Amino acid sequence: MKLLKLHELVGHDVYEFCYPSNYPKNWNEDSLYIDSDDIVILQPYFEQVFSQFSYYGQQKIMLFEWKNIEELCLLEKPKYKNFFNQINDWIRCDPMKSNFLWLLGV
Repeated sequence: MKLLKLHELVGHDVYEFCYPSNYPKNWNEDSLYIDSDDIVILQPYFEQVFSQFSYYGQQKIMLFEWKNIEELCLLEKPKYKNFFNQINDWIRCDPMKSNFLWLLGV
C-alpha cells in the first residue's frame, strides 16, 4: 500500500485520510491519499471494527479504532508496518490533536 500526497495523484479513485479540521472539505493539501485498489487490503479489518463502514462516503474513525485496524492487519500482514507508521506520523502532526480522523471515500 502506498500513501500519496495531493500533488502526486494521477487519478481520482482514491480515499483521503483527512484531519478533522479540514472536514468536510476534500482534496486537502495536508491529507494523505490511498488508491481505491489498495483499500481492499484494509477491508477485512474495517469490517471487523465497524458494523457498517462507509466505502463511498465519509467515515469517522476514532484513533482507538484505527489502532485496532492496525493491530488486526499487522497480525496477518506485518509487511504493512511502514504504511501504518506513515499514517501514525501523520496523525501526530494533526494541528488540533484530535482523537479521530476522517476517511473520505471515492
